[in-house]
Amino acid sequence: MGLIRQQTTRWVFGGMVLAVACSSSSTPPPAAGDSGASIDGGGVGGDAGSALDGGGVSGWSAATAVDSVITGATSSVPAVAIDPAGNVVVAWNQSDGTKPRVWANRYVVASSAWGGAVPISNDAGNSTSSVQVATDVGGNVVAVWSQDLRIWANRWSADAGAWSTAERVELASGSTNFGPKIAVDREGNATVVWSQNSTGQIANPEHVWANRWSIASGTWGDAGRLESDSVSAKYASVAACGSGDVVAAWIHSALLRPNVYANRWASGAWQGAVRVDGEDGGTAGGPPGVGCDDGGVALVFWVQSAGGFANRFVGGAWGDAGMVSPASDAGTEAAPTVAVDWAGNAVAAWTEVVGSDSIIRGARYNAAAGTWVGATLDNASAGMAYSPSVGIDADGGATVVWYQMESGASVNSVWLNHAAAAAGDWVGASVLAVHGSGAAYPRVAVNASGRAAVAWQVQSQSTDGGPFIWVNIYK
Repeated sequence: MGLIRQQTTRWVFGGMVLAVACSSSSTPPPAAGDSGASIDGGGVGGDAGSALDGGGVSGWSAATAVDSVITGATSSVPAVAIDPAGNVVVAWNQSDGTKPRVWANRYVVASSAWGGAVPISNDAGNSTSSVQVATDVGGNVVAVWSQDLRIWANRWSADAGAWSTAERVELASGSTNFGPKIAVDREGNATVVWSQNSTGQIANPEHVWANRWSIASGTWGDAGRLESDSVSAKYASVAACGSGDVVAAWIHSALLRPNVYANRWASGAWQGAVRVDGEDGGTAGGPPGVGCDDGGVALVFWVQSAGGFANRFVGGAWGDAGMVSPASDAGTEAAPTVAVDWAGNAVAAWTEVVGSDSIIRGARYNAAAGTWVGATLDNASAGMAYSPSVGIDADGGATVVWYQMESGASVNSVWLNHAAAAAGDWVGASVLAVHGSGAAYPRVAVNASGRAAVAWQVQSQSTDGGPFIWVNIYK
């Protein structure tokens, strides 16, 4: 298929966030800017630490800082989720002035206000990382993270209006654990996957583990491995289906050629690890993205040296892996992410490095037509582009965010591109926010009705202690 250079979370977000939603559909968010038009951010300036955002234009609010200002502390790499009502939760890593903690803040639609940053991890750790959040249809939230090489979780109860106590979801002695991902089904059952080295030695292979939180019992179960091979398995992602099934996928290293494997939770048990990539297309890069529709049709998306690839679980079996978007000549593909709506429409995005340039590639799957269409999504004149994140609404309307580094300038911008409905065209890339001190790692969450939230990190600030975590909401 041809590729066009444009100047330009299912609600399951590629293993990064989950916003399961069953509300009615409305118009999804266009890109920020006048009437959704493309604008060139290459010449957009701003004071250090300031944000240039939609400011209410095209439905986007003004950017808001949501972390606490703590002298000597920095905040990093946010995660974001949005529930069907439009309530938003953001979580991130930040020191409390003494110890690293995981913090969270919630935006409440009823009051149109943020509740305030609170620590949700305990204060006994020496490091926190890899924060992930997900929400169910009732507005309950589950957050997971890595703390001192252990996997921890905490849950916000919509009924109680409060976070509970952080607890470990794995109890293996002497192991190292990292890279947790979270998915929550519409009933509120949560599944966490992560990588574990059972001996704590870097030289020994990692394996993929999982644990589930039951809404019925209100407890975590027993952690277990999702594969049984002796070679390394890591970089896992997970998604929940409308049927209550769950799909997990990861990179499996065998004979020096990484492959993509998947396992499904169905009928109360994991069904067994299965290889889902093909023999052609080069070495698989991870982690893979995963998504699932209302009927349990699952999608795994990954990148290889030849481009973007996908496989679908339909009718009780995995199909044949196929290329959905070829790479540019001499391009290197990385950082894939995918989102799937309840009808099976999907959007994927990833980074492609070509020489000294880095661009954002995308592909959309139209479930009714059974076809993929690829495109290049970033603004070619605005610098190197990195770290895409995707979301999708009930109509298949796709939203992709990323950040771009302006050549020769100390300015990073958060960019957005959007395509309305499953068969709609990309409207073109627009600037969502500019920080003179450098915005990075944006993450997007979209619910069924098209409400969206984008959170990102500011890499430095002129004011000691922040703020560092900013959010923009589309209403």
